Amino acid sequence: MTAAELLFSTQGRIGRGAYWAGALGIAALGFLSSLILWRIYGPYLYFGAGGRFAVFALTILLAYPSYCVMAKRFQDQNESAVFALIGPGLSVLNATLILFAVELDDPWHPLALVRLVLYAQVLVGIFYLIALGCVRGTASPNRYGPNPNAPYRPRTLPGHPAGRGLTAMRPVPVRVAR
Repeated sequence: MTAAELLFSTQGRIGRGAYWAGALGIAALGFLSSLILWRIYGPYLYFGAGGRFAVFALTILLAYPSYCVMAKRFQDQNESAVFALIGPGLSVLNATLILFAVELDDPWHPLALVRLVLYAQVLVGIFYLIALGCVRGTASPNRYGPNPNAPYRPRTLPGHPAGRGLTAMRPVPVRVAR
């Protein structure tokens, strides 16, 4: 699977290794982008309208790749990708509250609504850490595709003993009855 498929497609399944690679890559990109924004805006990142919009834009840009990586991981566990909408949705909600300065007198001491969203993000993050980062996916193929961690084994055609028969990759001779 290419990086573009990992970050911009919800089709298929990924194992824990690919999930961690995608999640840590997105986190590193977000961290570096935040450092750049801090360098540009300084401590006024959350006080000025330009800084708040930059944080909102960064959150929007990283929300879809985050959703795609988590959706494929949930699909590996034969769960719906809808569960992957919760985390990025909370991040976008938080960024929207910051953008419009809802209850944002002091960004270091957020008030009730912003604090509630932050608590929800922590709880969902712990759930994602366990469910996506630690729990193994379904071992067999499911409705989202084959197991991404299964070794490749060509399927033997019916009626042939395993190991000695024709595999599905070889052409099968056809006898015509006369």
